[in-house]
Amino acid sequence: MRKEVEELLQKYYPSQLDDELRTTCPFYEQRKNFTSAYKEIHDLGKARVLERLQVELEDLCIEGEIELDYGRVDGGAKKLMVKNEGRYIALIEVKSGGIKLVQPSIYTYLTGVPTLLAELKTGDVHKIDFETAESVVFELLMHIKDKERLRKAGKKVPGSECMFCRRECEYKKEIKTNDPVKNLQIVLGNAAPVAVKLANTIREMIEKEKQLYGTR
Repeated sequence: MRKEVEELLQKYYPSQLDDELRTTCPFYEQRKNFTSAYKEIHDLGKARVLERLQVELEDLCIEGEIELDYGRVDGGAKKLMVKNEGRYIALIEVKSGGIKLVQPSIYTYLTGVPTLLAELKTGDVHKIDFETAESVVFELLMHIKDKERLRKAGKKVPGSECMFCRRECEYKKEIKTNDPVKNLQIVLGNAAPVAVKLANTIREMIEKEKQLYGTR
């Protein structure tokens, strides 16, 4: 299965694969002309979360942007070790809008490191472990194969995603957009509480690891 994932990532970025799994129509193409305000709000929220997380976890090193073989993640926490070569405890994905499950699952499946999803709209934190990641990745691969069968058969499958599709067809819908700046106060207000939840989750992971394997 890993080989299939690596081949898939020659065609897609990890961030694009959520659209593949949550849409049914094989001819769906996402619109890309969204306001830059979404990215600005995301970056502000991400910066606040990672800064507060470093304050909470003074004994760990928080990295703001980690390069992986495929795509990027928003942050990670690792134990400080000799020569500053740390072992990653968790990868962190900060979301100011809707969460994505495929993207963090891809990261966790390929690295073996759990991903923590920080949801700034709700203040929730979700953990993607390897078993969960493996299940999501398996469903993704099956879904893409089924969509390819539908594509070859010329089958369009209209649904709620039609309003986000840029392709011209008989099912096209006009998208209704909201002002993203309205969410700014919520996003920034949840940054500190989310950082505390992330810190507590990471501490629990470290403590569980100690109980299983002893201090490293």
